[in-house]
Amino acid sequence: MKKYIVFLFVFTIIIFIGCSKILHRTPKVDNFDKLDFTKYTEKGFLFTPLLYNGNYESVGLINYRFIPSASYKDMKTVKNGVYTTIYYWDRDNFSLYDLLDSVYTWSSSKGANAIVNLKLEVATEYFGYGFDNPATIQGLDVSGFAIKRK
Repeated sequence: MKKYIVFLFVFTIIIFIGCSKILHRTPKVDNFDKLDFTKYTEKGFLFTPLLYNGNYESVGLINYRFIPSASYKDMKTVKNGVYTTIYYWDRDNFSLYDLLDSVYTWSSSKGANAIVNLKLEVATEYFGYGFDNPATIQGLDVSGFAIKRK
């Protein structure tokens, strides 16, 4: 009986190892991310992740969250004569510059000419509590301190 249990255990391990997918190579990742603030600088507006050491007047704190809309879609595939349907959430594209334009427009309308302590972070929202197809959609949080430099 003991040999049978050992055989069953070893056989189970071999089956699991044989059926698993193994990653053999990872792709090269070569990213260069940049943000060009020239458009705002030419208008006399400053975006900076740093603090401002000169004289200034406080305007307000900003925390702008942008989560794009998404549509529930399906993709039909055929593999080895088997038809399958994959359902997924297709997130709308957005530009970080559109978000910065919104922050700039609001801030300058309040008299600010700078956003200091600028932070850009990934934001995640969960939609669909109680639905069969919930969605987790990622966007961005833009935050900072709006000031009027003197």
